[in-house]
Amino acid sequence: MKKILVLTGVLIMLAAGVSTVYAEQGFGVYMGAGGSYAFEILDVDQYNGYYVDEYGVSPDFDSTYGFYALVGARIPIPEKFRVARMFCFEIEGNYMPGFDWSGKSQLSKHKGASIEMELDVTTITGAIKFDPKIGDMDIFRPYLLVGGGLMIGEINTTASFKGRSASGGNTEYDPCAKVGLGFDYYLTESLSVNMEGTYVTGFHDLDEVRYFNTSLGLALHM
Repeated sequence: MKKILVLTGVLIMLAAGVSTVYAEQGFGVYMGAGGSYAFEILDVDQYNGYYVDEYGVSPDFDSTYGFYALVGARIPIPEKFRVARMFCFEIEGNYMPGFDWSGKSQLSKHKGASIEMELDVTTITGAIKFDPKIGDMDIFRPYLLVGGGLMIGEINTTASFKGRSASGGNTEYDPCAKVGLGFDYYLTESLSVNMEGTYVTGFHDLDEVRYFNTSLGLALHM
């Protein structure tokens, strides 16, 4: 997982470096960070090719906290178009450790067997953000966003039965998508509070990883 966090950090720093150049061109660059809370909508019925209900368990994972960092800029649309300066493109890294679950088998032949599972999720996404100015309000900018990218899911499982235990885990790398809405409330011309809610889902081997992510943070606008 440390490698994943380092990779995310490197990507964000590279994007920030590019954004510095954009800022000099007046493209409305911004950088932000904050905390998040993910309400799980996971539907894990298989693990490593085995249907978990065959062992008398039905995982119901806990929701979890996380954190994020992002960098973005206005898409340079010619001013003659009415939609100019209403669209942004941003790159975000989001890390959410600890979607946890533990339980015991309900089957008589496995009576006494217990299972613990932990899922850590990292997403690296790009998104288009639409934030039109409403009337004469300069301090409040609501927006919609749609995006996608890479989801990294690391799951670890420990099973105990009759005094014996075994552990295993694997990591999957698959595409993901997100859609949501939020707003920026400007404290000053260069500092805003950001609140956002997004629905996130994985695909392929991570298609059972779904959650509603809420976040609160600060953004610096250049």
